[in-house]
Amino acid sequence: MHSYLGLSPGLDFESRIYAKINAGELLTRELAKPGYQPEPIALGVNTDAYQPVERDLRITRRVIEIMRESVHPFAAITVTTLDADIARTLEPRAATPARRLRTIRTLAEGKRAFRWT
Repeated sequence: MHSYLGLSPGLDFESRIYAKINAGELLTRELAKPGYQPEPIALGVNTDAYQPVERDLRITRRVIEIMRESVHPFAAITVTTLDADIARTLEPRAATPARRLRTIRTLAEGKRAFRWT
């Protein structure tokens, strides 16, 4: 996306963040449309859904809450590689493979506590 906008996919990718502040509101509106048919939604397929700015904006968090409340299927974690050295090169400052796997395990165990369809 950054290259498309004429920006650097390196430094600009990390320092010029574009956020859809009203994503939760838009999602809620879309899910409420008559005839809406849920299909799995994958978050963060082009980039990490939890950029550092997420700590303040909490957009991804709100989107996940809305999908959970509406029992809408979604995926939000990718594992690019299990090799920590390669991961550090490809995705500096992102969660390690071990941490991602631990998160997936926690979510899978918690799945039994919720009614997921």
